[in-house]
Amino acid sequence: MYSGPEPTAELKEGGMVYHGSCHCGGVQLAVQTDGVLDDGGDHGVLECNCTGCQRVSAKCISLNILNCDLLNNPPKTKQTAYITLYPSRNQVSVHDPNNLLRHYAFGVGLMRKTFCSVCGVHVLMDVNDALTDDQVAALPPKAREWRGKTGPHFLCVTARVLEGVDLEKIKRTTRWDGRSMVSMF
Repeated sequence: MYSGPEPTAELKEGGMVYHGSCHCGGVQLAVQTDGVLDDGGDHGVLECNCTGCQRVSAKCISLNILNCDLLNNPPKTKQTAYITLYPSRNQVSVHDPNNLLRHYAFGVGLMRKTFCSVCGVHVLMDVNDALTDDQVAALPPKAREWRGKTGPHFLCVTARVLEGVDLEKIKRTTRWDGRSMVSMF
């Protein structure tokens, strides 16, 4: 059960507030959206295929030794990736009372994945605000431009951690080819 503060943005008519957490519940979040995420509408949801997103979100198959039929007829799964929402920062509230969040900056260090240090679940991704002025200046030009225009204004929230969302029904507005853009981030 979510116990943190709600987001500060004004909730729009028809908007929703979703709550979620990492697996152990140590990190919780509340996210405002402009509507019901799994209604088939366009909510700016992105699915990324970069190597980092693919590795942390691939579906696992467990084999039951007593039921060897799984070896002959494995369940059908599809390759998955992060399913990410891009709300503005004031539409997200992260509750981390025990300081469990950790960050992994990748590529050129522009973006970082944020995860729970206890259970390892990735809850969001954001622009690395720990970069020094010299580090920002050393970023590739496109990365600096992107950081200045969009970076400080949003958080990338992992939809997989939100309660009450049917992930199969979320319309992916964009299947982002992060694999070919990873050098920018």
